[in-house]
Amino acid sequence: MVVAEPSQAAGATTLRRNVLTMPEVLAQSVANAAPSAAMALLPLLVFLNAGNGTWLSFVAAVITMVCVGYCAAQFARKMNSAGGFYVWVTRGFGPAAGHASGWGLLLGYIATGIATTLGFAIFGGDFLSRVMGISADNRTLILVLLAIDTALPIAVAIADMGLSARTSLTLESISILIILFLCVTIWIAHGPVDGNQFTFNGVKPGGMLVGVTLAIFAFVGFESAGALGMEAKNPQRNIGRAIVMSALIVGVFYVIVSYSQVLGFQGTDQFAKSSAPMPDLAQKVGIGFLAPIIDIGIICSMFACTLACINAAARMMLTISHDEMGFAFLTRVHKSRKTPHLGIYVAGLPMFLIPAGFILFGKTAVEVTGWAYRGAQRRELNRGRALFPVQEWREQAAGLADRHRRRGVDGDRVLCQLAAHHHPTDRAVLFSAHAALRRASLLVLRLGGGGHPLVRHRPGPYARGCQGGGHSLRDPRADLGLTA
Repeated sequence: MVVAEPSQAAGATTLRRNVLTMPEVLAQSVANAAPSAAMALLPLLVFLNAGNGTWLSFVAAVITMVCVGYCAAQFARKMNSAGGFYVWVTRGFGPAAGHASGWGLLLGYIATGIATTLGFAIFGGDFLSRVMGISADNRTLILVLLAIDTALPIAVAIADMGLSARTSLTLESISILIILFLCVTIWIAHGPVDGNQFTFNGVKPGGMLVGVTLAIFAFVGFESAGALGMEAKNPQRNIGRAIVMSALIVGVFYVIVSYSQVLGFQGTDQFAKSSAPMPDLAQKVGIGFLAPIIDIGIICSMFACTLACINAAARMMLTISHDEMGFAFLTRVHKSRKTPHLGIYVAGLPMFLIPAGFILFGKTAVEVTGWAYRGAQRRELNRGRALFPVQEWREQAAGLADRHRRRGVDGDRVLCQLAAHHHPTDRAVLFSAHAALRRASLLVLRLGGGGHPLVRHRPGPYARGCQGGGHSLRDPRADLGLTA
């Protein structure tokens, strides 16, 4: 294994040298952080812990990540590579630490790409459902959107790194401008100063610390400009500057947007219950027409992030393989394009195949991305707070009923009736929605044998949906242990 001078020559004679300008290098880091996509939901999660201190949590995160970026900039001044942090950690702590950091970053880029392809499918489906009435959960539609957000970034990444950077910069700029327009509208509607946020009304130090941890997550990927050390112009200067500037730019954006979201929901508990804060805010301040445009902005951000993840992962593979810690074929580059095309394919294909596998096995895109969401929801349920919206519960209940119907159990009518009783104004029911769904699932499994006290049979065909005859049901909330 070659470790004495790791990655010093990786891509030095194969990648296209000195072609990327400072804005293009900066675009790589900004796009990989995906600021617009991060602001789609992350401020809500920070708010659930930090409350009116949400904006200050992001300020603390900005300061922390600028310090990290400054450290990275010192390494970038002394060594150029296509491996970024993998090379820097190896030089600082030795091959073992470098190996762990390199593979960790590589897996992180691929995992982030999987998340952004799913996000592209979710928001793309939501946009098409708004403007064309197509079901957002249509399996074929989701698979097509996953394929688009994988195939096009792969094609652009192979074509030219400069084209990739310019594409990412353009798309991310569009999405940021759309969200900033929403922020300005909120300031006009409510006034720019929120006394509760500036006096930190109700904020607890423990919640602030958790909020800072979550806010730091929004910066994941800002270091990826380090993977362009072989292709950037004046890399000793521009790589470090791009990393620090990306932390500052996206950080200021995060502070503005998080402050504006809390301001927009002021005096209500709707923020804690919102599953789509920015479209909900657009409706709240009277610009509902902006909701599908916000979807477009987030779609652009997801696409740009997928492209940035593929580019960074492919160059990481090239460097690791050059140091004989990977596969030799991953060091090859395209003869005319001078891009690591085989690494691009290896990085990009899992971003489609893994989520597509879940979709083909009957999961929705929201369910695939919902593991962390459900974990946060369980924590909030324990605190007596609602993070699981009624509408989403109804959708899951409908899907659950459909699965049981395919097994021969007439559970759809029961679950539709259950969902119908869970009105958004009934907070006690809302807080228990997820627990009710799980208990309803067990209840439906028992219906096949009949005799459950919830259902009183009467003559007539079984219903297929919420309409028609088949069962006579009483209010089910008492049976589920919920407040009527």
